[in-house]
Amino acid sequence: METKNLLKLLHALFAAVALVVFLAAPFASFGGKFSVSGARMLENLDEENLWMVLFVIMPVLAACSNFSDSKTLRGIASGAMLLPVLILFAQENSSRLDLEAGGIVYCVASVALIILALIPAPAEESESPSIRPAAAGPDTPAPAADTAGAEARSYDAERLQTIVANPALYRSELVESCREELRIREAAAGLMPQTEQMPDEKLREICNAPQTYSPELLYCAQKTLEARAAAVRERQAREEAEHRAQLQKEAEERQARLRQEAEQARLRRQAAWKKWRPFAGLALLLALAASVAAFLTSDGHRYARAVKLAGNQEQALKAVRLLEKIEDPEFEHYAAAKGLLCDCYLSLQDSAAAARALTDAVSQQDWSAPETYDRYVYFRRTGELAPHLPKSVRLAAECLALAPDTERKLEAGILFFDSGIYGSAGEAFESVEFVPKAKGYLGILHLYGLGMEQDFETAYDYLQQAPREMPFVVHLGDLTLYLRKGKGYGVMSHIEAADELYAEAARLAPDDKACTDRYTVTRNVLDAQKKHAQISYWDRGSVYWNSYTFDKGSYTGEYTEWNGSGGAHGWGCFTWKQSKEIRLARYAHLVSAGLGINIADNYRITVGTLSGNYGQLVSGTLITPQGVTKTGVFRDSELVEGSEYNPNGTLLSRVK
Repeated sequence: METKNLLKLLHALFAAVALVVFLAAPFASFGGKFSVSGARMLENLDEENLWMVLFVIMPVLAACSNFSDSKTLRGIASGAMLLPVLILFAQENSSRLDLEAGGIVYCVASVALIILALIPAPAEESESPSIRPAAAGPDTPAPAADTAGAEARSYDAERLQTIVANPALYRSELVESCREELRIREAAAGLMPQTEQMPDEKLREICNAPQTYSPELLYCAQKTLEARAAAVRERQAREEAEHRAQLQKEAEERQARLRQEAEQARLRRQAAWKKWRPFAGLALLLALAASVAAFLTSDGHRYARAVKLAGNQEQALKAVRLLEKIEDPEFEHYAAAKGLLCDCYLSLQDSAAAARALTDAVSQQDWSAPETYDRYVYFRRTGELAPHLPKSVRLAAECLALAPDTERKLEAGILFFDSGIYGSAGEAFESVEFVPKAKGYLGILHLYGLGMEQDFETAYDYLQQAPREMPFVVHLGDLTLYLRKGKGYGVMSHIEAADELYAEAARLAPDDKACTDRYTVTRNVLDAQKKHAQISYWDRGSVYWNSYTFDKGSYTGEYTEWNGSGGAHGWGCFTWKQSKEIRLARYAHLVSAGLGINIADNYRITVGTLSGNYGQLVSGTLITPQGVTKTGVFRDSELVEGSEYNPNGTLLSRVK
């Protein structure tokens, strides 16, 4: 195999190896700690597009450049292959590159391939067509077999005579060859006319059989063939020169024609421009006028102009005219424009138009101008624009429920709750369930089954996460007693936990007797226990602290004996085995005779003055399982004088 073919095969193999190594590098893991993780690159493909370009494009360009004859192109493309390696070193650094095993192999292979790429690929040898003989031309005869004869044949007549005249200065073989050559040339002078008439085939035949023909004839044949070959070469050179001249002439004519056509086109454009210039100017003026008109009549300009005029009382009417023309609900400042129109109408004391503008402003519910929606909610809650915009807390809450922010959604839930629309209130609070206050209201809704399923455990979990404020804290205190959620075991731990909550409720609502009474009851029970714990067994007297059980439940509290038996006498607490009912009160010989709390099994809460064996409420507060609050004077557990309120605190009725 020739050297040039071997080098071309070597470059072809290099192209294949370069593609495999550099295309596989981003997705392969080599030995040692060196790793170019394909997974990491694919995960961050958007951030590392440059990596993919370098690892894919550069090897392809470098491989293709090996078949180019340009040494500069091969050098630039091969050097560009260094970019992926350099970036890999800089980016991965020592934490990703450990020169072990595959790491060394990869680096050495990369550098070796790049150096190999610099070896130029050999180009095919070619000859200039000006010196290549024609295919049909005569062949040049082969040189003479003997060296001396061939050397003598190459000399002219003067040189031959010089050698023959000085035989002592040259080799004997050369001198003899020169004498023979002079003789042949003198003898061939007469044969030359005859030889020139012979065809090329005959002359080549004579040259190819030197032993058959005489040396004189052979010489004439060779000279004739050489003269004919020189004539052919001269003719070819002349034809090529004429062809190049013709091509150059055609190129010059083509360039001249193109320049002429370009000039003619320029002149035509110039003439057309002179002809249509007035019309183009008119069209430009019309377009400019249309643009100005479109701008002046655009909603954006009207709104911006109205904003400037609205601040001046005297210009309010002009602002109204501009804002009334904004009717596209898709306009980005539509809500703000209608809100501004409402303000202008209010300044002009036109309540009906102001209400209409405000209604239009909130019709799209895009909340691009939240202050406009707040104004609508305000008028709906206060009724200041009635009868054009009647008071409706429900509509105000529905508007706020569609707001994108948490504060307004929470406010919507509170408005629904205060209006007794508990289903919508629950939906609003659940949409902002992560807000502690929303958790508190959800706890109340679950506690009384308002708009959702009644669930005391869920209510307790929600109220536990609610802020320590009214009304959540007092409900949490009641549930703490009802569900026995104390800090430890035993009824006293439940009472202690509820006492802390009732104390907070009494501090937050000192005028709410139901709250202060709750705290008074739990505080007196805990104080009584503490007092008796400090008295020794021998000094405890007739009333002491005790705990005992009976058939249906148990008692813990102050205790005394009378008539051979004993029981509750003072502050204490009764609980029942098969129910959640709990009763804290002041007792006189087992009979409720003072302030107390009674939470029945169906979550019926009584707080106030209790009397009788069953702790009937005489005066105070009763909360039904549905959350209705009755406060006042009671007879046989029925309110005879006082007021009734729903769970959100709205007065339902008065009893006299």
